[in-house]
Amino acid sequence: MFVKSKKQKSIITTKSQIFNRLIICIISITLSFLTSIFSTFDNNDYTVLAFKPTVPSESIKSSSEYVFVRELNIKDLNPFRDPGIGDIILDSPGYIYVTDFGNHHVQKFDSDGNFITQWGSEGNGPGQFDFPHGIAVDSKDKVYVTDSQNNCCRIQKFNSDGNFITKWGSNGTGDGQFNGLYDIAIDSKDNVYVTDGGNSRIQKFDSNGNFITKWGSEGTDDGQFNILAHIAVDSEDNVYVTDFGNQNIQKFNNYGNFITKW
Repeated sequence: MFVKSKKQKSIITTKSQIFNRLIICIISITLSFLTSIFSTFDNNDYTVLAFKPTVPSESIKSSSEYVFVRELNIKDLNPFRDPGIGDIILDSPGYIYVTDFGNHHVQKFDSDGNFITQWGSEGNGPGQFDFPHGIAVDSKDKVYVTDSQNNCCRIQKFNSDGNFITKWGSNGTGDGQFNGLYDIAIDSKDNVYVTDGGNSRIQKFDSNGNFITKWGSEGTDDGQFNILAHIAVDSEDNVYVTDFGNQNIQKFNNYGNFITKW
């Protein structure tokens, strides 16, 4: 998993055999714009690697412009259970949050990997999860989690201590409804973007869950998708989406207007 801290401008990733094989190709594709999550993990190894850029973020072109900072060993009070870690993010003070699939909760660590707290349990009530996956943090360090199985899917919002604030979403095709909710990203104005995979679209909300806009449909043309996965937002609030089925990355402005793909 790769995470860029908005304040610290660093990258962290879980260390694994998969990471060792894929790090060069994934970083070279994504680091030029990355401000959110791109996932690869090994459920048997929960070491975190930290990197930082050697050039201004707008000049980053490849993995050679990042240098290794240090290796962090997560000292977990409750071991992650299969299927393991879903996603990982940093807040502005540098605390680490991870979604723990198998245990249906979120865990929080300091930057040295020391366990701080956790919240959530299996269920469909406020603050409960059914396979949480994507996680993001806004400018006020509020934490947003995609709950991928509850009534199909929903988004939950918490403060940095794990206290429940609000939730939104249900199964369906209407505005604010989802079919296969996966990843989540937040822009500089704290607007929330999610990949709604089963509906082949991106949805955008304000920080309270009010629907703003959506874009995308199933297909192979510009602005169309086939198996949506990860989403990221850069410093200018452009939105990047990985499309497994079409094997490409698409770039949009924050209104959903297509810019380019590769």
